[in-house]
Amino acid sequence: ARLLLLFSTSPSLPGGASLSAAASGSGGGEGKEGPIETEMSAMLCNSLLPPGSPEIPDVDGQTYDAWDFDVVAQVLSSECQSAQVDWVAVARSLDQGDMVVGDPSTLNTLVALFRRSANMAFPTQALLVPWRNAAAQLSMIGQAVDAPADVVSFVGKGVTVMISPEPGSAEVEQGPPNQAWHCATLVQLLLDMGETEHFAAARVVLNKAAAQCPELLVLSLATIGGMGRIKLSPDGAAAAEPPSAANLRLHGSLMKELLPAYFQPNGSPHALVLVRALWDLDADLVLRLCRQAYTTRPTAATVQHLIRLVKSVPDGPAKLMTMPERELVFAVACVLGDNKELSLDDWVVEQFKSVDGTQATQAVLTFVKRHAPRVSPRANVTPDSPPVSLESLTVLLKVLHTFSS
Repeated sequence: ARLLLLFSTSPSLPGGASLSAAASGSGGGEGKEGPIETEMSAMLCNSLLPPGSPEIPDVDGQTYDAWDFDVVAQVLSSECQSAQVDWVAVARSLDQGDMVVGDPSTLNTLVALFRRSANMAFPTQALLVPWRNAAAQLSMIGQAVDAPADVVSFVGKGVTVMISPEPGSAEVEQGPPNQAWHCATLVQLLLDMGETEHFAAARVVLNKAAAQCPELLVLSLATIGGMGRIKLSPDGAAAAEPPSAANLRLHGSLMKELLPAYFQPNGSPHALVLVRALWDLDADLVLRLCRQAYTTRPTAATVQHLIRLVKSVPDGPAKLMTMPERELVFAVACVLGDNKELSLDDWVVEQFKSVDGTQATQAVLTFVKRHAPRVSPRANVTPDSPPVSLESLTVLLKVLHTFSS
């Protein structure tokens, strides 16, 4: 904001002197400001600059406390087009230490002046590269993510993520129409800021995504975790850098808060849709979350839910049943046996034959020790019961006794 005002009064740039006189109403003509223009004029010198900032001097040393918005835009547009001004560079030069965009009205005025002066949309890519003044950038991003699409649009900017529900399933929230939270590059930038003294401010902005469209935020976090840091070049092109230890604090805290609910029964109506999208990005992440869900709440309902999730993705059941965490595998096998989807006797025998005997024995003993005190007959199993019935437990112990002998 300060840059645009200084630009309009600088004698070294096109139209500086004539603009300052015209914009202040001293160009010889009678001022014709209406209520909207008067409000915008006041905002240009007041709202866009922090309290206590000096007024912008004209080339003759005088100061002006009101600007005609239409004249500012008209003169900047007509004078600067012939000079081939790089308006993307002008947008990048908003990187000023005292620039604060504290509310939507301020952002709307700033972007409106830019668009009418440059005859182009505001270049969103200028917001997606690190600024020297991170506080100023965060203030603008905080307003931009909620802005209408015709003010600031993130459509097609940087690395994007998409999620669509299956026909007949619950609609997945897509966030604001400007698609800010489809932009994984924006999330990466905020994560990087979260590793500095701006952790709290960056978290406040990311909390908007967590509240508005958590599935999109999770996909961005998984995308970043899978491909490493996303780097946006000055021309707006996105590329991946090798994974690093950067942004682990904020990235990790968001993943821990958002993901577990999808792997617990009745945790989210969008669990299947999200898991399908995550599986394509990082199948190992999905399997780790399955293990975590079982460890946190090892019930029949949890294991049934995990079976449903992995059945929805290619090769999901096969990969789950070959996980090195054998206790979870035995829990899945027992539930499948109780559901008549698996011959538990034959499967357990095959495990003892094909897998290291000591490993299989230890897994069974751990599983039995955890669940035996609470087992009940198959007909009496409830969602909160252990993931093994009395009948399945009997099968496990018989096979274990046979191979031990």
